[in-house]
Amino acid sequence: MKNNKWYHFGRWIEPVLSSTFWLEFELKDLGFDFFGDIRVLNGNYYLLKEDLQKTVEFVKDKMENDIEWFDRFFLICDKKIERVLYYKKHKDLSKFLKTVTELLNCSMVVELLDYGLERYIEKISKDTDTAVSDVLAQIKPYKKTLLMQYHNELKNLKEENIEAFVEKHKWVGTHVFMGESLNVEKVKKELLGNNNKKEKDIIKLPRELRGCVDMGSKLAFYRSFIVENADSVIYDYWAVVSDLGKKYNLSYDEVLLLGHKEIIRLNNDGVLPENFKERENGFGVLLENKKMRIVIGQELKKMLQECQDKIDMVSEFKGMVACKGGTIKGMVKIIEESKYISKIKKGDILVANETTPDYIIGMKTARAIITNQGGITSHAAITSRELNIPCIIGTKIATKVLKDGDLVEVDADKGIVKIIKN
Repeated sequence: MKNNKWYHFGRWIEPVLSSTFWLEFELKDLGFDFFGDIRVLNGNYYLLKEDLQKTVEFVKDKMENDIEWFDRFFLICDKKIERVLYYKKHKDLSKFLKTVTELLNCSMVVELLDYGLERYIEKISKDTDTAVSDVLAQIKPYKKTLLMQYHNELKNLKEENIEAFVEKHKWVGTHVFMGESLNVEKVKKELLGNNNKKEKDIIKLPRELRGCVDMGSKLAFYRSFIVENADSVIYDYWAVVSDLGKKYNLSYDEVLLLGHKEIIRLNNDGVLPENFKERENGFGVLLENKKMRIVIGQELKKMLQECQDKIDMVSEFKGMVACKGGTIKGMVKIIEESKYISKIKKGDILVANETTPDYIIGMKTARAIITNQGGITSHAAITSRELNIPCIIGTKIATKVLKDGDLVEVDADKGIVKIIKN
C-alpha cells in the first residue's frame, strides 16, 4: 500500500540515546518552526511530506528574498559549538547532554535546509539546461572541517609520530556514542592507501547556480563541522556514561537504551524508566505535539505499517551522482553499522543507508559508494568528492534490493546501478 503521508528521510542503526538527540530542532526566533509530528521507528526517520514541502518553500524564499537568514543561523551554530567544546574540559554529564542535543538539533536543521536547497538546485538546473551533477561537483565545505584537517595531517604523517597522531584524533571512527576509536593499526592501513586525489575540471555555471554552490558549500561545512565537534567531545564522555551505568548495575549498551533526558534524570535523581530494557527488541521515538515519547511492541509495529512503502525488486535503479567516475564493476558489501566496516576490501562497492564520520576507513578502501539517502551536503557526497571516489546517493532502495556478494555495475556519470549477478 502506498504511504501518502510520511516521507522516509533516512535510516540509521542507532540506540535510543542517539535517536532522541535530533528531534527538537525548531528555531522559533528564525521562523523555522513549522514542523509537526516526527517518527523514528527502528532507526527509520519519517517526516510529514507536507512539512518537507514547507521546507522547500522556506529555502526558496530565503535564497531569493533573505539570503542573510542563513548567516544568522550559522552564527547560532557557531555559538552552540563553542558551548559544547566548553564541556570537553569541564565535565558535567547532565549539562553536556543538554548542550550537545541543542547542537545536534542544528545539524538536523542543516539536513533539512540541504533537502530544500537540493530541490531548488534541481529546478534552476532544469530551467538553465544544466546537469545537476555538474552543480554538485562544485559543492564542498568552504572551510576545512575537522576530518579534512585530519586527512591533511595524515598525508605528511611519519611513522614515529603515529601514536601522538592517534591520541590527538582518537575520536575519529566514532559517531554519537557508537563506533570504534582510532588506533595505530587503522592509521597504518590508511597510510597504505593514502592516494592524492585528482582535481576534476570545473564547468562554468550560470549565475543563479553559482549562488547555490556558495550556499551549498556553507551548508556542507556546517553539516560536517557540527557533527565532528560533537563526536570529538562525546567520545570523552564514553567513560562517564559507562561509569554511570556501573553505578546502577547497567552495561554501557543498556545505558544507551535511555534517551538523553532519561540519562539526565538517572544522573541527577537515580530514576530509571520502567521496562526500558524491552527496547532492545525494537523501539520508536516520537515527537507528538512537541513532546517526545518512546514506543515499543505492537504500537511500534502498527506505526511501521502506516509509514512503510512496499519495495519492488528490480535489476536496475537510479540515484543522484555525488562524485563522477565513469563505469565501475565490483562486489557489493552492505554496511548497516560502522562496526562492520572491516568487511570492505579493496575493490568492493560500499552500500549503506547513509555514511557517517565513523565510516571513513571503509570509504577510503571502497571502489565506489552507493547510498539510499543523502543530499548535496551529506557525508557520502562531500567525502566522496574529497577522496575522489565514485558515488551515487539518494537511491532510496540500494540496501533493500542488493545483498552482500552481488556483482553490480555502477555508472557514476549517469547515476545508474545495474545488478549483473546475484
